[in-house]
Amino acid sequence: MKNSRIEIIIYVFFVLFFLNSCILNKSKSKQKKEVLTNHLKFKNKSKIPLIKNCKNNQTKECLLNSINNMILSEVNERNLILTKDTLKIGVRINKDGTTSILKNETTNLDLKNVTFDVLSSMNIIEPAYFESQNSYKAVAYFWYVFIENNELVSTPASSDGFLYGLAGSARARRSPR
Repeated sequence: MKNSRIEIIIYVFFVLFFLNSCILNKSKSKQKKEVLTNHLKFKNKSKIPLIKNCKNNQTKECLLNSINNMILSEVNERNLILTKDTLKIGVRINKDGTTSILKNETTNLDLKNVTFDVLSSMNIIEPAYFESQNSYKAVAYFWYVFIENNELVSTPASSDGFLYGLAGSARARRSPR
Protein backbone atom coordinates (compact mmCIF):
# COMPACT_ATOMS: atom_id res chain seq x y z
CA MET A 1 0.00 0.00 0.00
CA LYS A 2 2.80 2.38 0.88
CA ASN A 3 4.65 1.60 -2.38
CA SER A 4 1.59 2.38 -4.49
CA ARG A 5 1.23 5.80 -2.81
CA ILE A 6 4.85 6.59 -3.53
CA GLU A 7 4.40 5.47 -7.13
CA ILE A 8 1.34 7.71 -7.50
CA ILE A 9 3.20 10.68 -6.01
CA ILE A 10 6.15 10.09 -8.36
CA TYR A 11 3.79 9.73 -11.34
CA VAL A 12 1.96 12.97 -10.48
CA PHE A 13 5.30 14.76 -10.03
CA PHE A 14 6.48 13.66 -13.50
CA VAL A 15 3.19 14.67 -15.13
CA LEU A 16 3.35 18.11 -13.52
CA PHE A 17 7.00 18.48 -14.50
CA PHE A 18 6.20 17.52 -18.10
CA LEU A 19 3.26 19.94 -18.32
CA ASN A 20 5.33 22.75 -16.83
CA SER A 21 8.16 22.22 -19.34
CA CYS A 22 5.66 22.24 -22.24
CA ILE A 23 4.19 25.54 -21.06
CA LEU A 24 7.66 27.09 -20.64
CA ASN A 25 8.75 25.98 -24.13
CA LYS A 26 5.62 27.47 -25.69
CA SER A 27 6.21 30.75 -23.86
CA LYS A 28 9.87 30.86 -24.93
CA SER A 29 8.91 30.13 -28.53
CA LYS A 30 6.44 33.02 -28.53
CA GLN A 31 9.05 35.36 -27.01
CA LYS A 32 11.63 34.36 -29.67
CA LYS A 33 9.09 35.06 -32.45
CA GLU A 34 8.32 38.51 -31.00
CA VAL A 35 12.03 39.32 -30.71
CA LEU A 36 12.61 38.29 -34.34
CA THR A 37 9.69 40.42 -35.53
CA ASN A 38 10.88 43.43 -33.53
CA HIS A 39 14.42 43.14 -34.94
CA LEU A 40 13.39 43.39 -38.59
CA LYS A 41 14.97 46.55 -39.92
CA PHE A 42 12.72 48.77 -41.97
CA LYS A 43 13.37 52.33 -43.09
CA ASN A 44 9.73 53.30 -43.52
CA LYS A 45 8.51 55.83 -40.96
CA SER A 46 5.12 56.54 -42.53
CA LYS A 47 1.62 55.25 -41.76
CA ILE A 48 1.47 54.14 -45.39
CA PRO A 49 3.27 50.87 -46.17
CA LEU A 50 6.14 51.29 -48.59
CA ILE A 51 6.23 49.31 -51.83
CA LYS A 52 9.12 49.48 -54.30
CA ASN A 53 7.11 51.31 -56.99
CA CYS A 54 6.10 54.11 -54.60
CA LYS A 55 9.38 55.25 -53.05
CA ASN A 56 8.91 58.73 -54.55
CA ASN A 57 5.12 58.86 -54.01
CA GLN A 58 4.26 57.18 -50.73
CA THR A 59 0.48 57.42 -50.76
CA LYS A 60 -2.37 54.93 -50.38
CA GLU A 61 -3.32 55.58 -53.97
CA CYS A 62 0.16 54.72 -55.24
CA LEU A 63 0.27 51.56 -53.13
CA LEU A 64 -3.12 50.32 -54.32
CA ASN A 65 -2.62 51.40 -57.93
CA SER A 66 0.69 49.50 -57.95
CA ILE A 67 -1.13 46.38 -56.77
CA ASN A 68 -3.84 46.94 -59.42
CA ASN A 69 -1.16 47.30 -62.10
CA MET A 70 0.57 44.09 -60.98
CA ILE A 71 -2.75 42.25 -61.30
CA LEU A 72 -3.50 43.77 -64.71
CA SER A 73 0.03 43.01 -65.92
CA GLU A 74 -0.40 39.36 -64.93
CA VAL A 75 -3.83 39.26 -66.64
CA ASN A 76 -2.19 40.48 -69.86
CA GLU A 77 0.75 38.10 -69.47
CA ARG A 78 -1.70 35.18 -69.27
CA ASN A 79 -3.53 36.51 -72.34
CA LEU A 80 -6.85 36.76 -70.51
CA ILE A 81 -9.63 38.91 -71.93
CA LEU A 82 -11.53 40.98 -69.37
CA THR A 83 -14.45 42.74 -71.03
CA LYS A 84 -16.24 44.18 -68.00
CA ASP A 85 -15.21 42.90 -64.59
CA THR A 86 -15.38 44.12 -61.02
CA LEU A 87 -12.94 42.98 -58.37
CA LYS A 88 -13.15 43.63 -54.64
CA ILE A 89 -9.77 43.35 -52.95
CA GLY A 90 -8.81 43.32 -49.29
CA VAL A 91 -5.14 43.14 -48.32
CA ARG A 92 -3.46 43.35 -44.94
CA ILE A 93 0.19 44.35 -44.79
CA ASN A 94 1.42 42.74 -41.60
CA LYS A 95 3.94 44.30 -39.25
CA ASP A 96 6.64 41.96 -40.58
CA GLY A 97 6.04 43.18 -44.15
CA THR A 98 4.20 40.10 -45.41
CA THR A 99 0.76 40.34 -46.98
CA SER A 100 -2.46 38.52 -46.15
CA ILE A 101 -5.41 38.30 -48.52
CA LEU A 102 -8.58 39.39 -46.77
CA LYS A 103 -10.89 39.68 -49.80
CA ASN A 104 -10.70 38.52 -53.38
CA GLU A 105 -14.20 38.69 -54.78
CA THR A 106 -15.22 38.64 -58.42
CA THR A 107 -17.51 36.57 -60.64
CA ASN A 108 -14.61 35.91 -63.03
CA LEU A 109 -12.73 32.81 -61.82
CA ASP A 110 -9.67 33.57 -63.99
CA LEU A 111 -9.39 37.07 -62.51
CA LYS A 112 -9.81 35.65 -59.02
CA ASN A 113 -6.97 33.16 -59.61
CA VAL A 114 -4.68 35.86 -61.03
CA THR A 115 -5.43 38.14 -58.09
CA PHE A 116 -4.69 35.34 -55.63
CA ASP A 117 -1.40 34.53 -57.37
CA VAL A 118 -0.26 38.17 -57.47
CA LEU A 119 -1.19 38.94 -53.87
CA SER A 120 0.34 35.69 -52.61
CA SER A 121 3.64 36.26 -54.38
CA MET A 122 4.18 39.89 -53.41
CA ASN A 123 7.62 40.62 -52.00
CA ILE A 124 7.96 41.98 -48.50
CA ILE A 125 6.51 45.44 -48.19
CA GLU A 126 7.82 47.83 -45.56
CA PRO A 127 4.95 47.98 -43.05
CA ALA A 128 3.16 51.03 -41.72
CA TYR A 129 4.91 52.83 -38.88
CA PHE A 130 2.96 54.56 -36.13
CA GLU A 131 5.17 57.16 -34.49
CA SER A 132 2.80 57.60 -31.52
CA GLN A 133 3.31 53.94 -30.64
CA ASN A 134 6.91 53.78 -31.84
CA SER A 135 6.22 50.54 -33.70
CA TYR A 136 5.23 48.93 -36.95
CA LYS A 137 1.60 47.84 -37.19
CA ALA A 138 -0.54 45.84 -39.55
CA VAL A 139 -2.81 47.86 -41.81
CA ALA A 140 -5.54 46.67 -44.15
CA TYR A 141 -7.00 48.19 -47.28
CA PHE A 142 -10.20 47.26 -49.11
CA TRP A 143 -11.08 48.61 -52.54
CA TYR A 144 -12.88 47.92 -55.80
CA VAL A 145 -11.20 47.61 -59.18
CA PHE A 146 -13.23 48.09 -62.35
CA ILE A 147 -11.77 46.65 -65.55
CA GLU A 148 -13.10 47.05 -69.10
CA ASN A 149 -11.37 45.65 -72.16
CA ASN A 150 -8.23 44.84 -70.12
CA GLU A 151 -7.88 48.41 -68.85
CA LEU A 152 -8.44 49.88 -65.41
CA VAL A 153 -11.57 52.01 -65.60
CA SER A 154 -11.59 53.15 -62.02
CA THR A 155 -8.79 53.03 -59.50
CA PRO A 156 -8.51 53.98 -55.82
CA ALA A 157 -7.05 57.33 -56.86
CA SER A 158 -10.11 58.15 -58.94
CA SER A 159 -12.76 56.45 -56.80
CA ASP A 160 -11.84 57.41 -53.26
CA GLY A 161 -15.33 56.47 -52.08
CA PHE A 162 -14.41 52.81 -52.40
CA LEU A 163 -11.19 53.02 -50.43
CA TYR A 164 -10.74 52.69 -46.72
CA GLY A 165 -7.96 51.44 -44.53
CA LEU A 166 -7.79 49.68 -41.20
CA ALA A 167 -4.85 49.96 -38.85
CA GLY A 168 -3.71 48.05 -35.81
CA SER A 169 -4.29 44.54 -34.62
CA ALA A 170 -7.48 42.71 -33.66
CA ARG A 171 -8.91 46.00 -32.39
CA ALA A 172 -8.75 47.58 -35.84
CA ARG A 173 -10.78 50.72 -36.41
CA ARG A 174 -11.61 52.67 -39.52
CA SER A 175 -9.02 55.29 -40.12
CA PRO A 176 -10.13 58.77 -41.09
CA ARG A 177 -9.57 59.84 -44.69
